[in-house]
Amino acid sequence: RRLTNDGAPRSACSLVPHSSPTRLAALMDRYTVEQEKELTCKEADDAMKADFDFDVLVDGIFAATKATLVAAFLCFAEATKATLVAGACVVCLLAAPTHAFATVQARTSAADATVQARPSAADRTAAYARSVDLWVGGYTVEGTKLSISPGKAPGATESFSVPQECICSAKATENGIFASGANPGNPFLLVATQNDAGEWTAEQTSVGATPPYKATMRFGATAGGVHTAVGSTLNSRGVSTAFSAEQSVIGCAEGEGASACEAVCGKHALPWDMIRRRCGL
Repeated sequence: RRLTNDGAPRSACSLVPHSSPTRLAALMDRYTVEQEKELTCKEADDAMKADFDFDVLVDGIFAATKATLVAAFLCFAEATKATLVAGACVVCLLAAPTHAFATVQARTSAADATVQARPSAADRTAAYARSVDLWVGGYTVEGTKLSISPGKAPGATESFSVPQECICSAKATENGIFASGANPGNPFLLVATQNDAGEWTAEQTSVGATPPYKATMRFGATAGGVHTAVGSTLNSRGVSTAFSAEQSVIGCAEGEGASACEAVCGKHALPWDMIRRRCGL
């Protein structure tokens, strides 16, 4: 509806539709459809201003509500994320002791199984007893030695040999085979053991030798078989000698033969009955 009677607005604020759902509706209600009255520009401007202020207020409330909802959503998302992370950490903390306990329990079980699998003293004694006869008899020695005196350079290496050494007797125990033997120069003690891998090792210690010596013998998987010997001596003048030797199987036909052990063992008052039984002498 036009606000002027002549159809030409006097100002930019002069035209307002009668049906507009604005603050001007209250002004327009004072006129009938048949009448056309002129609203002053000031009245129209005041009404438009009030309508604009209302729209701005509504827009502001909407924007504030939207921002509040977005902020609340973001806070909720962060809180949810923190809760999930905290929950995962709690699960890790709860699972860690369980895993550690399971690991310790597994290791303890393995250790218990190892302890339980270890043969008893009687079983170990029986195992050594089955091979004790293989440790008596005669054998030969072929080796090399090197000596050095204090304050001097080492001399040349020297070869040496022993035509007949004998292990005169042996006894099986739970901790190994304990034996006594001799060579033409001195008697000795020998202790042989077998590890879990089935390999045999023996330690030889001289008795009354000048200078005294110790040697380690390695037999591999064969009790009393072909072996090596590595050892050393130290005399009263401080001269040290290291030696290494290849030695034959301990048996009845090696070197001068087992019959020579009667004299070798007898010289040092060692019994040789076990050799006689083994070799049929």
